[in-house]
Amino acid sequence: MAQRPFPRRVGIGLGVVFLIALTALAIAGPWLWRGTALRGADFTPEAWHAAWLCGGLEPESCAQRRGECRRGVMLESLLTGPLAQPGLNRESVATLLGAPNGQATINEGGRLRHCDIWRLGACSGIGDGIDALHVCFGPDGTLSSAGHIRLMQET
Repeated sequence: MAQRPFPRRVGIGLGVVFLIALTALAIAGPWLWRGTALRGADFTPEAWHAAWLCGGLEPESCAQRRGECRRGVMLESLLTGPLAQPGLNRESVATLLGAPNGQATINEGGRLRHCDIWRLGACSGIGDGIDALHVCFGPDGTLSSAGHIRLMQET
């Protein structure tokens, strides 16, 4: 009994499906990875501060260490724990996290606010910028929002 050749149309269809799946993974992969990179470790002030220390490393090695997303893995725990407490003011946040690394302008409900930021490292895995925690304070001086932002360059 002779075997029938593999139909060309089926082979082309499988190739197209493979290319579509590969394209979807290339587009969604960094987004999915970044989501997992920003959770997984419990926040503690000690771990937060230790993640940014360089302990006598050369400047290049220190920059590399800070780019490893050591703070990023604590972000979810931080946002759902300490930063979810009502009534936090700038002083209590600075006591918890240390001095901010800078400021960024955040659109908060249609209003532009200058918010404090703390760098997390390059958490996306594709090297297109720095991830940061932003913390905004309302007119009464208490925390109004906090979350994750991507900075295209260090601030």
